[in-house]
Amino acid sequence: MSSELNLTTDHDEIRHWVESVGGRPVQVRLASSTGPVGVPALDVPGRRGSGGAEPIAWDDWFAEFDRAGLALLYEPSVAPTAPGPYGKLVPR
Repeated sequence: MSSELNLTTDHDEIRHWVESVGGRPVQVRLASSTGPVGVPALDVPGRRGSGGAEPIAWDDWFAEFDRAGLALLYEPSVAPTAPGPYGKLVPR
């Protein structure tokens, strides 16, 4: 991971970065007392953590992203030898 990281809530910037690294929006189903809840996540090649996730439309993903008060912390450029792009959803 390089030392430069960006933090954003901008929908266009997030979508551009995710798609530029070959990723897609997904949701992870979690059990709650009121039934299953979809939690926004990102499926990015070379990164672990999206196993068992379901694809979701960008509009639906951003609605949940905003409702949950999240931001994306990401590495804007990735070296060709890097194991995968760095991106993490964090609280705002």
